[in-house]
Parts: sequence; structure tokens; C-alpha cells
Amino acid sequence: MSKRAWLPIAAAAASLAVGTGFGRFSYGLLLPAMERTTLGSFGRAGWLGTVNLVGYLVGVVAVTALAQRVPAGVLLRVGLAGTIVGLAGLAVAPSYTLLIPAMALTGAASAGIWLPVTGIVTSVVEPRRRGVAMGYTVAGVGVGIVVAELLAGTIAHRLGPTSWREVWAGEAAIGLVVLVIVLVTIPVRESARLPGRPGFTALRAMPDRGAILVTYTAFGLGYVMYPTYLVAALERGDGISIRGAGLAFALVGVTSTFGGVLIGSLSDRLGRRRMLFLCQVALVGCALVIPVASLVVADLSAAAFGILMTGVGAVIVAHLADSMEPRHVSAAFGVLTLAFGLVQSAGPPIGGWLVDRTGGFEATFVLAAGAFVVAGAAASRLHRRATSTFAEAASAATSTVNVDQEK
Repeated sequence: MSKRAWLPIAAAAASLAVGTGFGRFSYGLLLPAMERTTLGSFGRAGWLGTVNLVGYLVGVVAVTALAQRVPAGVLLRVGLAGTIVGLAGLAVAPSYTLLIPAMALTGAASAGIWLPVTGIVTSVVEPRRRGVAMGYTVAGVGVGIVVAELLAGTIAHRLGPTSWREVWAGEAAIGLVVLVIVLVTIPVRESARLPGRPGFTALRAMPDRGAILVTYTAFGLGYVMYPTYLVAALERGDGISIRGAGLAFALVGVTSTFGGVLIGSLSDRLGRRRMLFLCQVALVGCALVIPVASLVVADLSAAAFGILMTGVGAVIVAHLADSMEPRHVSAAFGVLTLAFGLVQSAGPPIGGWLVDRTGGFEATFVLAAGAFVVAGAAASRLHRRATSTFAEAASAATSTVNVDQEK
């Protein structure tokens, strides 16, 4: 990758740390403390998690509609600003009722980060390096998770284990720093508008669109339930200390920082289909062990989940980029994300209802494992190699036209 590409990749990764690492995954880390002091039950906790995901879904619709008219850099700035306001709202909301709009805004604004980032990054690197480039980018999610755990641990040590509001406030402050970085490193004039055509049209041209849709949406159901209930399952179900459960959660963040790079790079060499299938198989094991895990096994599961979580996201985007022109990737990814978000939004309330109904976390994690089984089956139906030479062929055709014109 060129030196010029590293600045937007780094800024994109930092943005995902705020939008996804803080805006989505911090909730699972802080859920036990919030449940004790404000939420009252895991059912209500699940619905609050769904508010975040529904907000994200609404944000995806809005960003997809605006993307043809608004530069990606502008969308990214707005997404970051909205996420910061949402995080600050979570810090000051005095009741469950007022947590709802803050959580919804955080989810909706994060869509203004994810979708522009995919277009910005895939447009600044050559086709053969897209997998690893997206890997470096989604590593920002892991960095955000690690920072959130360190922040939560420090604040809990100084102010007590129920000081979850201060964690949200600290994350909002970090978000402001990241916004300044984006303002400096991603000039609006250099950030093209995202899609060249509507997302449904772009996706319809893919021969394996159904398989990639099922793979990503089924993965989304398991992906949201595992981190949402990980800390609570280890603390309440397995009797692991609050600190031990928090460290397991931190491992998700630590390994996810290089998971996207590792899995994305392997997919560049071994193929997208093979890596997506193997990732889903491994995720099944990660989910099934949590309800009965010792601390060591839980740590191994969490570490593996972090690698696979960001790895799958990187490979999905790379698969799209292999199958269409870079300017269509964000539009197609937006459509996938709509379906992903719909399925994902059902995860937290179903998982919370199962916990309240059964008195344990076994059924919730079995459901997550089942979702990964479905995702793996769909991944096995992907084409062995998408039109990974699409961009090269298009480039060659353009070169031929230019030569003919010169003649």
C-alpha cells in the first residue's frame, strides 16, 4: 500500500473505534452495572441494545440515501459528531426512558461512520490489497474495545463498580479527539461520493448475492449476542469475578485489532469463500463453550472471537470489492447492512428474554452458535473466487480505450 493510503486508513480505523468499539460494544461491557442500577432486568437490557441496532438500521437507510449527493468525508464527520453527542447523552441520562434516545442516536450516527469508511478505504488501495487494508481498518473496532475496558477498569477502581456514566463521558471526550484527526487527515474535497449506482442494483449484479446476504445476516445474529451477554454470562453464570469477566471482554478487543489484518490477508491468498466458511465454524465453538467455560476457556473463546469478528467484516467487504467497481462497494454494503441490521436488532431482546425465562445463558449462546452454523452453510455456497480480476479487467479495458484514442 502506498504511503498516501495510510493516513485515511488510520483515520478510518480511529473512527470505527469510536462508532463501533465505543458506540456498540461498550454496552456489553457496562451492561451488568447498568442492569443493577438502572435497567432492572435483562429483558429491558436487551431492548435497550436493540434500540441501538434499530438506530443503526435507520442510519444505514439515511446514509445510503444521501451517499450519492454527499461526499464520504462529510458523512464521516456527521457520523462522528452524532456518535459523540449520543455517548454524552448516555453519560447524563438519569433514567431508562432517557437512555433510549441517546442509545438510538449513537446507533444511527455510527452508520455514518461504517459506510463511508468502506468506500474511502477501498478507493485508496489497489485491488489485491483490499483484504488486508480493510483488516487494518476494522482493527479500529478492537482498539476501541480495549480502550473502553481500560477506561472502565480505571474508573471502576477509583469511583466504584457502578460508575458506568463516567465511562460513557470519557468515550465522548476521546471521540472529540478522533473528530479532529478526521478533519485534518480526510479533506472533504478528496472524498468522493460513495456509490455509482443504487445499492440494490449494484448487489443484483453479483452472481452469489443470495449466499453473501445470508452469510452476513446470519453472522450478524450471533455476532451481536456473543459480546452483549459475554460479561454477564461469565459473571452471573460461571461465577467468574467482575474483573475476570472484564478481562475476557478486553481480549475480544485485543485480538480484534489484528484479526481483520490476519483473516483479510489470508483471504487474499486462500480465497474469500474458504476463509468465511472456516471463520463461521470456529465461531460455533466460541459460542458453545461460554455457558460452561472456566476462566481459561472463556479467555481462549474471547480471544478467538475477537480475531474472527473483525476478520469476517474485512472479508465481506473484500468480497464485494472483488465483485464490482470500488465506487459501488459502499452502496452494495449498505444493502447488506440493512438486512444485517434487521436480523441483528432481534438478537439482544431474544437473548435477554431467554435469560430471564430460563434463568441461565445456555439457550442464548446455543442460539448464537446456530446462527453461525447457518452463516457457514451459506458461505460454502459462495463462488470459489468472485470476479477478483474485475478491477484489473476494467483497468485493462480502460487502457485499451486510451491507446485506441491515441492512435
